[in-house]
Amino acid sequence: MTCVTFLALIAGTIILHQVSQINSQHCDSGWTYVSDGWYKYIPAKMMWADAEDYCQQLSPPGHLASLHSKKTEDSLKELILNIEKSLPWTWIGGHDMFKDRKFMWTDGSPLDYTNWLSNEPNNYQGTREACMMMNYADSNQWNDAVCATPMSFVCKASRMHRS
Repeated sequence: MTCVTFLALIAGTIILHQVSQINSQHCDSGWTYVSDGWYKYIPAKMMWADAEDYCQQLSPPGHLASLHSKKTEDSLKELILNIEKSLPWTWIGGHDMFKDRKFMWTDGSPLDYTNWLSNEPNNYQGTREACMMMNYADSNQWNDAVCATPMSFVCKASRMHRS
């Protein structure tokens, strides 16, 4: 749900009512609420660590996106499609930098949902692939990738500042 204003008819009077307590600056800056947090798609291509740093510098600060359900993943794909008209490779916040193939989210939330492509993660041809991406292959699933590969990305903030 993006910031939405709706009309309510009460006792014959039309009243504009702001659904959200969020000020319009955040809505205008590309944040979209999806089930468990606020998400922002960034089409600029960056390496994974630079993308994570970028997310932390936003207002409000966030992290590369953690995904906790198929519903959230599908909503993010729809968000990206509305902007790109395709599903480019996209960084999300999973990584296994501390222990190979032990993936975790940068925001510290539990890794309770995954959508890996068959035989992933795999450190393809022995190359260390410590970062997680979505929209891989024809099935648009997840892949482990070389962190230095520039890709678009999705940031997530758990809450917005109130006005």
